[in-house]
Amino acid sequence: MASVLTAPNLLDPGAGTVVRDAEAATILTLTTASTDQTATAWTAVPFTWEHSVFLDVGAVTGTSVVCDVQVEAADDSSGTNSVVLGKFATVDEADDNTSRVLEVSNSKQYMRAIAYISGTTPSVTATVKVREKHDRRSDTRTA
Repeated sequence: MASVLTAPNLLDPGAGTVVRDAEAATILTLTTASTDQTATAWTAVPFTWEHSVFLDVGAVTGTSVVCDVQVEAADDSSGTNSVVLGKFATVDEADDNTSRVLEVSNSKQYMRAIAYISGTTPSVTATVKVREKHDRRSDTRTA
């Protein structure tokens, strides 16, 4: 039996990476954040009209922690003509290891997120990613 060799796929995200995560644009990362956080840059996102924005929450600790995450879009990487697309439901210390999805309509090519954090010694770990809305969905049947 002959061996078949294939060229490496340069776009391969690597073994163990979920495809939806490899294709997502990260617009905010919170690593044990204790104060308000704004993305340091506007991030280019897939140029489609409909997006799914995912808030993946890790550890949330402290007392009376409140974390509100707002999503914004702009025409360019300097934030020209920015608009607020929406806001996730408030995260508190009962929301460890949960996810939220915000479906948005957006004609702009750049996005960012802002986290407003309050409470007594708050610490929030989370990631906000953007994907095309149709990700992991199908209107057809397979069986």
